[in-house]
Amino acid sequence: MKKNNSDLTEYPRMCLGQYPIRDLQFSPASDQIAVVRRNSVLIYDAETGAEISLITRHTASITAIFFNPDGKTLMSACEKGTICISETSTGKCTGTIHDYEGEFVAFSPDGNSFAAKSWGLADWEVDKIHVFDIATSTLVQTIRADGRSGFLGVVFSPDGKTLAISEYERNILDGPCPISIWDISTGTRLKTLTVVGGGAYSIVFSPDGRKLADSGGLWDHRIALWDVGTGTQCCVFGPQNNVGYADVLAFSLDGSMLVSGHSDGRVLLLNVNTGEQLNTFIGHTAKVSSLCFSPDGSSLATGCEDGTVMLWDILN
Repeated sequence: MKKNNSDLTEYPRMCLGQYPIRDLQFSPASDQIAVVRRNSVLIYDAETGAEISLITRHTASITAIFFNPDGKTLMSACEKGTICISETSTGKCTGTIHDYEGEFVAFSPDGNSFAAKSWGLADWEVDKIHVFDIATSTLVQTIRADGRSGFLGVVFSPDGKTLAISEYERNILDGPCPISIWDISTGTRLKTLTVVGGGAYSIVFSPDGRKLADSGGLWDHRIALWDVGTGTQCCVFGPQNNVGYADVLAFSLDGSMLVSGHSDGRVLLLNVNTGEQLNTFIGHTAKVSSLCFSPDGSSLATGCEDGTVMLWDILN
C-alpha cells in the first residue's frame, strides 16, 4: 500500500454497475461480493467480476444484506419487513422472515439477530429499535428514544452484546446529537457519547469493539474516533473541508485503518493511530453510498449512487 501521499490517485482494478448501489458485502472467504441494486442482489466473483447469481425475491427496496459465516447463504432485508435467506450459488430463496415491525437497520456479526428501526412519525410517537432473534423470529428487546430525540442509525458491537445508536434532537437543526451505547439483554443505556453538530450519519465499531468512529454528516465534515470504554473522544480526523461530507465508514479487519466515503465521490483511507491520510481513491462521480474491506484485508469495495461498484487493491 502506498503511503504518505494524500494527493495520490489510485485507479480501481475492477468496475461494475448500472443502478444506484444501496449496500455491498464481501463473502467470508473474500472470493465473492454481493451488491444491492434496488430490490435485487447480484453476487459476483470478486476476482473476475463474473456474475454468479441473482436474488430477485423482494418486491421493495433492499436496505441491507449479510453473508452467513459459511458463505453459502445470504440474508437480505427489504422495506416491507421481509428477510429472505438465499443460496449464494443459485440465488434461490430457501427461507423468509415476515412482518417484523420497523425499518430494517442491521444484522449482528454472528448473523443470529437483527435490529429494526421504527419511526415515530407523529409528535406523540417515539422512535424505537427492535431486536429480533432470527432462528425463532421472536422479539428480544425494544429500545425507545425519549420524547425529545430520534434515532438516525444503529450498529451492533463485534461481540453482539451491545448496540450503538446515533441520535438527534427533534426540531433542532444543529443541536447536540449523542451516540448512546445500550445493553441488549437488559435494554439499559450504558454510556452516552456527546456529539456536537448535526448528528452522526454513520457509526461503526472497530473490530475489537474498543473504538467507535462516527461521521458528522452534512453539517460537520469531521470524522471522530471514540474510546468506548471511557466514553471519551480519542481524536478527530478533519474537518475535511476540501472534500464532501462523509456518509459511510468502515474499519479494516485489523483495526489499523479507517475508510470514509464522501458526497463528492472521493474515498479516503486514514491511519487510525496517527490520523494520517494514507490514500485518496478517485473514480466515482456521485456520493459514495457503501463500502467494505475484504475479510482477507487485500481489497476495498466501494459502491456509489452513480451505479458503479469499484474494487481497489490496497496492499500494492
